[in-house]
Amino acid sequence: MRKLIQVILTHYVFGLFLILELIGFLMLVRFNTYHQISYLSWLNEVTGGWNTRVSNLTQHFDLVGDNAVLAEENAQLREKLAISYLNVSNQFNPWIDTIYHQSFLYREAQVINNQLNQQDNFLMINKGSISGIKTGMGVINSNGIVGVVTDVSEHYAVVMSVLNSKFRLGVRLRNQEYFGLLNWNGKDLNHGTLVNIQRFVTVRKSDSVETLGASGIFPVGLHVGKVDSILALEESNTWEIQIALSANLQQTKHVYVMENIFKEEIIELEEATK
Repeated sequence: MRKLIQVILTHYVFGLFLILELIGFLMLVRFNTYHQISYLSWLNEVTGGWNTRVSNLTQHFDLVGDNAVLAEENAQLREKLAISYLNVSNQFNPWIDTIYHQSFLYREAQVINNQLNQQDNFLMINKGSISGIKTGMGVINSNGIVGVVTDVSEHYAVVMSVLNSKFRLGVRLRNQEYFGLLNWNGKDLNHGTLVNIQRFVTVRKSDSVETLGASGIFPVGLHVGKVDSILALEESNTWEIQIALSANLQQTKHVYVMENIFKEEIIELEEATK
């Protein structure tokens, strides 16, 4: 025991230095978004393989629910096949769209790490720059919005979750021209907050909320959630609306990364107007 005390007394300055360095590093990462994202990007490559193996193991326990989701999506896709159309002639003539052009590409990915207990939550997916993933791409699941890609390595990517206090998304009330800003209050994992909707707008519980499409990250009309509660803000003459998010991030395993083919064109026009 005496030798242990002597060792501690001899090296306590070095030990105290290491403890202070660790505390300083943790504070830097926690309270600085840039360093937090950089740290997560570095951690991607270090722990990505391990997270992938753990994710593959846990997914075996979710196969029943995942298969149900995939089966539903396959059913929707099969509805678009020729076999799902009534053939009233000798040949099937598919409808060729000459007015609309495809503007979004989709890449499937798996969630291998998902933060849910922070104010600024991120998640990690198993696709990176080699798979065509870039920063600024939107991420969805089969039900709604998941987040936006913020950092990319060769094989992995970090996504700012909807459950992040810094997340902002322009949304609108479906079938209305009125739009506002969706953010997260840092408390409820199932709800977001819609602000900047004026009090003269009629808002009802269960009204659908969808993407505005102004940023070019997500297309117009993508389902976000439904109105759950409404609070009048007297000082700003606006509504504070709680939205029940359609995407359950606590159970999200499979996601789709969306690439806007015309994103660069949109950015160029936005820069030209500044």
